Amino acid sequence: YVLLGLTASRENKIAEAEQLFRKASRLEPGNYRTLSYIGSTCLQQGRAGEAAVLFTRVLQIQPGNPVAHYNLGLIDLAKGNAAGAKRHFDAVTAAAPGDIPARIGALESNLILKNHAAARTTARELDALLPPESPDRMRAAALLGGYGEYQDAVPILRKIPSNSPDAASAQFDLALALFRLKAYDQAATALAPALAKPAHADALSLLGDIEDARNHGAEALSAYRQATEV
Repeated sequence: YVLLGLTASRENKIAEAEQLFRKASRLEPGNYRTLSYIGSTCLQQGRAGEAAVLFTRVLQIQPGNPVAHYNLGLIDLAKGNAAGAKRHFDAVTAAAPGDIPARIGALESNLILKNHAAARTTARELDALLPPESPDRMRAAALLGGYGEYQDAVPILRKIPSNSPDAASAQFDLALALFRLKAYDQAATALAPALAKPAHADALSLLGDIEDARNHGAEALSAYRQATEV
């Protein structure tokens, strides 16, 4: 039943997979892996309450189970319980320091809780762990920028290579972060690659803001006008 359930899950037949996992669980009620599979299918179907009960049961059988902790972290985060989410994500990273999704979950929890020092530490750890081309760099930087932690977003964005699919977005976000930090000359330099291509209105508008901040009135007006014409 478990193998059939995993096959159904891979084929995105989540309701069918759940029923197969439940059949397996009835044959072996204390199997934490099967309970975890059922919890995952419940979560995928939007039944977070049932999933939480199942993952809590997994932790009773196998304390410290990282899958259960991670999913309970996601559930707590969705409920607005950032403190509870942080405890679960921290439990995962304590057992598996290289777990990127849990570190990103911990970063978001710390940002919500305004634990600035902890958020900064997690951001630096992510910067060290993430390959330059990882799409998780954009996710981490977006979280930091969304909570005004631009100083920590900058090094994460700087390492995204120019040939990455995220390069254009990274260049804009880097320029915006530097602008927010009042590093106007650096912001202009970071924005330049985006302006070398057919520029989006957002990039031209940001250029206008940068030039205005540098007291380049004519250049600012020109950029704003171009932004309205794109």
